[in-house]
Amino acid sequence: MIRAAQTLKAMIDAGIMMDFPDEWNDRITALNNGQICTLPYPAWYNIVMKDSVADQSGLWAYAPMPAFEGTSGNVSLGGSVAAISASTKYPKTAKAFVEFSLMNANQADILYGQSQFEAYKPYYDAECYKEVDAYFGVAIGETFARWVDSPKIDFGYYFTDVADALATAIGEIFINGTDPAQALSAANEAAQRAIDSY
Repeated sequence: MIRAAQTLKAMIDAGIMMDFPDEWNDRITALNNGQICTLPYPAWYNIVMKDSVADQSGLWAYAPMPAFEGTSGNVSLGGSVAAISASTKYPKTAKAFVEFSLMNANQADILYGQSQFEAYKPYYDAECYKEVDAYFGVAIGETFARWVDSPKIDFGYYFTDVADALATAIGEIFINGTDPAQALSAANEAAQRAIDSY
């Protein structure tokens, strides 16, 4: 984490990273102005680019996340969860609907057509996942399917406490110029204090 923070700080100091106060709109504006050449974002963002910067078709490609030598940049993060309330009057119907809408390979093109890259692996054999996307010049489904077995990020039981401490550290490093090792050490201590308080 120290090395990653140092690398990001060096990129900021070199003027090759952008700050987006309004993350969503500022990013789209920067894309339209040709100010961004690399955008680490999830699979679903492709539909936003096709809508917001349609004239850049053919100028973008997918690539694995960068990593330090000897490590892998591949990691799985994100997704959504469908839950059924224990108090529902029709649990079997609700479960059947979830299975129908999210676990039916015969309708893979419905969700995939909305740029949803599904966790249900039988989808990856569907024809739509193999089709080359005109905007990016690759089959997006096949591209992401190659990375689906990457290590998963486990947020853990104390995610909020750790995230709060890290958010403070990030501000200290990138706004106040605190040494990354010092800021992350303080974050570790703060998170541990919060955890110990339980």
